[in-house]
Amino acid sequence: MNSISHIKRLLILLLMASSILIYTPATYAEDHPVIQVYKSPTCGCCKAWVKYLEFSGFEVEVSNDMQEIDALRTLFKIASNEKGCHTAVVDGYIIEGHVGAEEIRRLLAQKPEIKGLAVPGMPNGSPGMTPINAEPYDTLALRRDNTSYVFSTREAESPE
Repeated sequence: MNSISHIKRLLILLLMASSILIYTPATYAEDHPVIQVYKSPTCGCCKAWVKYLEFSGFEVEVSNDMQEIDALRTLFKIASNEKGCHTAVVDGYIIEGHVGAEEIRRLLAQKPEIKGLAVPGMPNGSPGMTPINAEPYDTLALRRDNTSYVFSTREAESPE
């Protein structure tokens, strides 16, 4: 390989790397608060959800203390039918369960007068859960008066 060809390849690689750095979702996190996640230390889907958030550009801090989760759920009056697998807090909002990055970004951008978002249960196909037998699911907006409404709906997507 001649030196000109080597230099061209190096320049192409540098351009590719710089474009990835410019357009990565991580640039989103620079202007947004840290997501504090409370989860079980042994739960695989919780770990997968944290990795999903990090890959989506969020900065995440994790606490593996189940007692803190229960205290937060009590404090925020999360009803049993709204509970998910883990609980997070970001910018004063609670995030309950396998809520998607798109919904969290929308929440932080719109700043609605709600206490947070929830994906009740552990629906297959939600972030951090298996895509096998994916099912449609709703992300609920949790009002301060302890009622809720559908914030978004995701259709089941089958893996290809």
